[in-house]
Amino acid sequence: MSIADVNYLKDRTEHQATAKQLLSIMEPLIRCHSGSGDEQQIAECILKFVEERCPGWTAFSDGAEGIGNVLAVPTKYLDKTNTFASMEKLPVLMAHMDTNYAKCELPEEELRERLSTYTFADITNGDAQGIVGDDSDLILGFDDKAGIALILYLMSNYQEPDFKVLFTVQEEKTEREDLKVCGPDGRNRREGGGGIQYALNKYPEFFETSLWAIMVDRAEDRSENVENDINVVIRGDEPSDIVYRYLNQDTCSPAFRAKIEEISCSLGTPMLSRRSNAKADTYNIRLSRGSSYSSVNLAAGGYREHRSGDYLCIYQTVRTLRIVEECIRQQKKLYEASLLQ
Repeated sequence: MSIADVNYLKDRTEHQATAKQLLSIMEPLIRCHSGSGDEQQIAECILKFVEERCPGWTAFSDGAEGIGNVLAVPTKYLDKTNTFASMEKLPVLMAHMDTNYAKCELPEEELRERLSTYTFADITNGDAQGIVGDDSDLILGFDDKAGIALILYLMSNYQEPDFKVLFTVQEEKTEREDLKVCGPDGRNRREGGGGIQYALNKYPEFFETSLWAIMVDRAEDRSENVENDINVVIRGDEPSDIVYRYLNQDTCSPAFRAKIEEISCSLGTPMLSRRSNAKADTYNIRLSRGSSYSSVNLAAGGYREHRSGDYLCIYQTVRTLRIVEECIRQQKKLYEASLLQ
């Protein structure tokens, strides 16, 4: 994301207000210690938020016998005969609930204690570019609590919601061998993705009654250089905005990706598309649903993932929020683009 894009957003009162609201939603999420396989606290935080602040939504866990994913569907579209389906085909917004704390040098008990009282600095009096976090000995988990906060913001602000939501567990790592997928060649086994693979296996109707999916995640910090990038200039990291290919698997049609790029340009903050050598939940979706179903991963603004001192450019989160919102408005055009191979 360029410095010009950050300045474009931060100098407008309405975007400053959005940034503050996103951080207020994110703060309770940061306070939840949420290692892979230990997402109950953050799941309860999400369910409480939806109950208190998202009228018109029905949110639930995937059952006592499930893996712990949280799903949400606009109540008016809820299929009472099968809560994993919906009465109308809707786009899916996704984020993962777990955080990788493996590289944090603090003892787990101290990390939990420090996180439980964490408070963001006031961005209006802090970093001019909207950088928050960067606590040298903490992993705050912007991967992917920034994505969760963005989706909860949309859920709480939409008057007539016409999308549905999946928050997954065990994206970073799963202990369940039956949920570790490999590529078509039998190689490149993914050690994470337990929650999304469980969803694809156990309630495929959630995706069958959907149009396409956007995962809002950290994206990729190690892609090719981008001139004048805000985080290259300030922090030395190299972000990407739209990840549309993991390993040798495209996760969407070229036209679908081009449509998101077009939307981002129309809003004055163009996104750049990248390939990745990593894997994410959209990789599992592609392997399961095939080339007829499009999904992408959009950067949520987090950097230095899985490392102490991780930080967030909140105006990148605002940028992605605006683009996701416009994608929802143009969901049928995006669906038409997803069918063009």
